[in-house]
Amino acid sequence: KDRDDDNNSVNLNGMKEQDASNRMERRGFYMVDGWQKDHGNHASYTVWYNGSSGQCLEMKSVRGSVEDMHSVNNSHCS
Repeated sequence: KDRDDDNNSVNLNGMKEQDASNRMERRGFYMVDGWQKDHGNHASYTVWYNGSSGQCLEMKSVRGSVEDMHSVNNSHCS
């Protein structure tokens, strides 16, 4: 069962990126932005928006696993 934190996001740390993306979509989020870093740890970032709640979250993945997810202000979330 999902364990929600204070901002109603799901703790997806350690989950495979594809599984986490599927979980976000099931919770009413859709991806609105994304990019990759070509240096350092080669992290990929995706921004997710839930139109019903107005919540905007950024997910950081490294080597296919989620390392961090937090609320952000992003121009694509509106």
